[in-house]
Amino acid sequence: MPLIQIRNTVPNFNAIKIAAFFLLISLFMTGCVSPAKINSWVTSYYEQNETLGIKNSKNVIVVKSSTPATSDDNMASTEKDKSSMLPLVFYYTWKQGDFCAVNEYVPLQIFNANMLSFANKKGLQKKLTGKKLELTISNIPHLFYYNEKGWMFWLIFHVGQSDISISPTIKPINVKYRLLQGTTALQSGDISLVSSDSTFRDKSSHSAQKTTAKYLNQYDLSIKKLSEDCVDSLLNRL
Repeated sequence: MPLIQIRNTVPNFNAIKIAAFFLLISLFMTGCVSPAKINSWVTSYYEQNETLGIKNSKNVIVVKSSTPATSDDNMASTEKDKSSMLPLVFYYTWKQGDFCAVNEYVPLQIFNANMLSFANKKGLQKKLTGKKLELTISNIPHLFYYNEKGWMFWLIFHVGQSDISISPTIKPINVKYRLLQGTTALQSGDISLVSSDSTFRDKSSHSAQKTTAKYLNQYDLSIKKLSEDCVDSLLNRL
């Protein structure tokens, strides 16, 4: 009798091992995104961005941050906020949230490059002939929150869904400007700007990296819009 009982438990034990094996595979395939991955995605995205590194050779308009950053710093720094997973034999769910800080050097370069182009288009460069304009930006947008939740069910084939949303941290943006002629300050003031960036969701993509890249593209456009709003405001003041 004991031998029969042992033999009957073998197939069940093998089935459990197989189930555990496939569960581990699925966990590796769709598990939570690590902060290191988010950092690498942001870095990869901006390494291919031709806007970065453009300088104002004439120094007519100088853009800087109240908290200076350089290209030598990490492109992004991500910290885990929350992470949970409910793994069952054939079904599991997960949730995660991460705070990501993009190196402020990135939005400053995008702001600067687009501003120079737009300022030339709108005639601000010409208006500054013989003068210099210094801009110091406080709270330039560079923080976002990565939030993901999903579920998966598998038996022979697996089905599931992942919902990713990426939200910017919105703060009041202040630009202090000084119009100089030589070392003499002709005019100074403050400009308040509002970012057009908003929460980004993409349920059509099955790639967290592609979704992150799409959000960063939206983020870049919002920085460019800020630079154009700044030019329009300066034209009304100078």
